[in-house]
Amino acid sequence: MLEKFIIFSLSTLLIGIYLAKDNFLESDEGSEPLTLFTPSSLSDFDGKTSKLLYLSILGEVFDVTSGNKHYGPGASYNFFIGKDATRNFVDGNFECKTNCDDATGLSAQELRALENWLKFYKKSYSHVGKLIGRYYDEEGNLTPYGKEIHTLIKKALEDETEEDRLKMRYPGCNMEWDLDRGSHFWCSDQSGGIKRNWIGVPRKLFAPGSKKFRCACIKEEDLKMNNIKEYDNCNPNSAECFEKQ
Repeated sequence: MLEKFIIFSLSTLLIGIYLAKDNFLESDEGSEPLTLFTPSSLSDFDGKTSKLLYLSILGEVFDVTSGNKHYGPGASYNFFIGKDATRNFVDGNFECKTNCDDATGLSAQELRALENWLKFYKKSYSHVGKLIGRYYDEEGNLTPYGKEIHTLIKKALEDETEEDRLKMRYPGCNMEWDLDRGSHFWCSDQSGGIKRNWIGVPRKLFAPGSKKFRCACIKEEDLKMNNIKEYDNCNPNSAECFEKQ
């Protein structure tokens, strides 16, 4: 009887280990195994349900708890916590409700910016898993969509385009979002990742023939260009701007 009980217990343990494997992926030697998250399970890591703060970008999940002052409840980047808001890392929409992880239609510059964000999180925070959904399947492999976006990112990194020249001439603004004040745009001598000896003022910079724009820091001599517009209710001479959405 005891022998049968031992065999049954071992069998139960082995089955449990086998089933648990479905939720973990192999990681680099010496590091913790990566977890496969569902959108529902990831949403628990919001600093409230759990004390931990997780976010996802391009389906990669990172523990940003150590950056609580930036990502905790009420902080500027708390919007990104507990979900994948890939698109909003580059479009500045901190009120996105649906398809926030969709990178379809992003420009080459925006795709390169996503890659830079991903590198930043890999360097600065713990990579804890992958999110099942748009980018990764239930086995932790890239989906066809995920492969397509990574291919587009690779091409964007390889291509030298006019867009790169424009980025140097019209660097992007620093951006953050606050519940009370809304979107905050500002320029500095390093905004947009471009070191320079001037600051500029934030303006809407429109792509030629398009209604799509990005926030750019503009020199005084370029302020009269036809594809540049002021932000509403902002001091046109100030290096910062607040915009309620």
